[in-house]
Amino acid sequence: MLKVEMKEINSIIGTVNGIYREAARKLGVSDSELNILYMIYDQGEGCRQSTICRMTNLPRTTVNSSLRRLEKAGMIYLKQGEGRNTLIYLTPRGSEHMKRTAERLVAAENAFYTRWTAEEREQFTALYRRFAQDLAAEVEKI
Repeated sequence: MLKVEMKEINSIIGTVNGIYREAARKLGVSDSELNILYMIYDQGEGCRQSTICRMTNLPRTTVNSSLRRLEKAGMIYLKQGEGRNTLIYLTPRGSEHMKRTAERLVAAENAFYTRWTAEEREQFTALYRRFAQDLAAEVEKI
């Protein structure tokens, strides 16, 4: 049986995931497309496909098919990097698309996050990082 606190934490995580899905819907993109655009916004152009997979935890096949759709739509182009690395770049059309999607989501996140005090931001980040690390350590034992 889950402790009451873990039930609440799981409920909050589910709510946050739902909010991001709703953001994607409102922005007219799929969840995976928004994740990819968000990561390109965060990491900058020339971002590696492997970085997107690692940081979003999306399967490589999902990222690959979403990238192909974005490429076919003229939003991005791909370049071969060193070794097996695929690098992602925005086209002018893709840059405009990012402004209408990922940049708006980042602005929404910043709108509330900057209202928190520096101490609140530090506490939240530290505890969330610790939650992820501790959960990963316990899952490793399974």
